[in-house]
Amino acid sequence: MTQPVFIVSSGRSGTAALARLLNTFDDVEMHHEYAVQYMQPTAVRYYHGLLSIKDVIDVLWQTHGAGFYYTESKIWGDCSNKISWLVPALSWMFPQAKWIQVVRDGRKVVSSFYNKLKDECYSDQDVMAGWVDNSIVLAPPPEKKYWWNVSPYDTQFESICWHWKEIHETIEADFEQVDDKRTIRLEDLVADSYILADLLKWLDLEYSPEKFHMLQRPYNVHTPKDTMLTDEQLEKFWNICSATMAHFGYDEEEYEMTYEHPV
Repeated sequence: MTQPVFIVSSGRSGTAALARLLNTFDDVEMHHEYAVQYMQPTAVRYYHGLLSIKDVIDVLWQTHGAGFYYTESKIWGDCSNKISWLVPALSWMFPQAKWIQVVRDGRKVVSSFYNKLKDECYSDQDVMAGWVDNSIVLAPPPEKKYWWNVSPYDTQFESICWHWKEIHETIEADFEQVDDKRTIRLEDLVADSYILADLLKWLDLEYSPEKFHMLQRPYNVHTPKDTMLTDEQLEKFWNICSATMAHFGYDEEEYEMTYEHPV
């Protein structure tokens, strides 16, 4: 019998690397942002009350439901920040699923979105906001740059901060109805092989040092670069995200990534 596994996060938090690692097992079919052109618009519509949970489930049966039905693997799953908003629907469809929430220091996530994705994330909120409030009739095309939940902030940077806070608070609330779940900080996962070994054991997969080594460098990053937030950006970040940062045990001292970790 196939085990469904869903890994949720804010994005820019190692989900692509985790999907790649899990796919090294012969009996695992793990996707990264599965059916993203369907999932991202569906998630935004659901968040803003434009789709009912039944509507969402109808979409998910055609994507995740179909993928799960046709797999021949021991594990089938999706690593995606898009499904972070859809936990209630997916947990109803797959009550036997195992769930993993991956958290990364919000300063690193915000910096990565802001400095690396640039126009792909919250660069122009007017289109989505106008469509949500009905002042724009035609929905945007299913491109990533459009489909972000409308934030209460006017600037791109503050909206990204809000995204990190809001998505993890939503996951935390929705995880109350999920039975089999884990929450892991990315910083701990890449620093401690025992955490990865324990996670793989929970998934009934065998740990090896090679699996841990795969997490030592970021995946899908051409030129590793750590851009620290400015003092002005940090002030805005803490005004929005301080409670969520404290909840996950992050303090005010920001670490600098070197992309060199002890083995």
